[in-house]
Amino acid sequence: MKEEYFTDGNGEFADIPFVILVNKGSASASEIVSGAMQDFRRALIIGGNTFGKGSVQTVMPLPDGTALRLTIAKYYLPSGRTINHFNSKNAKSGVTPDIEIKVPIEDEIKLYTRGEMIFTTNKEPKSVVAKENIIEDKVLNKAIEIIEENRVDEMITSSMLISNAAMHETKDKNKKDKVFYNTERTK
Repeated sequence: MKEEYFTDGNGEFADIPFVILVNKGSASASEIVSGAMQDFRRALIIGGNTFGKGSVQTVMPLPDGTALRLTIAKYYLPSGRTINHFNSKNAKSGVTPDIEIKVPIEDEIKLYTRGEMIFTTNKEPKSVVAKENIIEDKVLNKAIEIIEENRVDEMITSSMLISNAAMHETKDKNKKDKVFYNTERTK
C-alpha cells in the first residue's frame, strides 16, 4: 500500500540554511531527515556516510518458538534514492554527505566516549575530559568554519547534490520497485 505525505513548504524556518553532521552512527529517522534536507537543498550535510537503515521491519512469532523478521516497508528520499544498505562491500549505503570527512574508527570511539563522559544520565556534566580522550572533532570544526565564514547558503546552492536527470532516473526505477513511501511535492 502506497502512502503519500505532503506539505506546503511554508514552515517557520523555511529560509534558514542548516548544517547537519552525520556518520555511520546516523540511522533510520536521522537519515531520512538529513537525506530529505539534502534533496531539497535545505541543508549542507557534513561527515561520513550514514548507516543505511531504510526499512521498516516487524517480527512475527512462529508456532515453534522461533520468529521471522519481515521487511514490510522501505523508505525512499524525495529524489527517489534509497538509503537502505547493500551487501556489496563496494556499494555505499545511507546518505552520502556533501562534504565527506574521513574519521578513523579510533577517533570516532574517543569522540563518542568523550560525549558519554561529559553527558552522563542523571549526573551533572563534567567540565574536564581526560587528556588521553582529547581529540580534534574534524567534522564539527569544518561545520563551524563554514558557518563562521557565512558560506552555508553558497555551499548548499553550489553543490551538485543530485542532478535532475539522476533524480528522474531513480524515481522511474523505484516506481517499478513499488515505492511504499513517497514524498514528491505537488503544486
